[in-house]
Amino acid sequence: SETAPVVAWCDPYRMELCGNIFDYTCSHMRTSIDVNDALLKAVKARAAEEHMTLKETFEQALREYLTGPSGARTDAPPIPTFRGNGVQPGVDLTDNAALQALMDAEP
Repeated sequence: SETAPVVAWCDPYRMELCGNIFDYTCSHMRTSIDVNDALLKAVKARAAEEHMTLKETFEQALREYLTGPSGARTDAPPIPTFRGNGVQPGVDLTDNAALQALMDAEP
């Protein structure tokens, strides 16, 4: 018995555009998801602000979700200071252990 070719069910137009079925199915997957109406409205607004399509916006969000945060925040508020002109010499606010040692040190 002969087996049917793997691509027998594929739309010939897509085959012509993609080269073969494996290129198409490995790089594009159409799916449906349920998204909260308010969330979708906000995503559409953000996409419009960024001059991006909804698809591009979702893909970017998913990539960022999968790769984790992309570094330190650049919009962080300034750290409040009291008496003086900022952080004292020798204090590294990014080193928790060193900060704890300074706070625990005898005056």
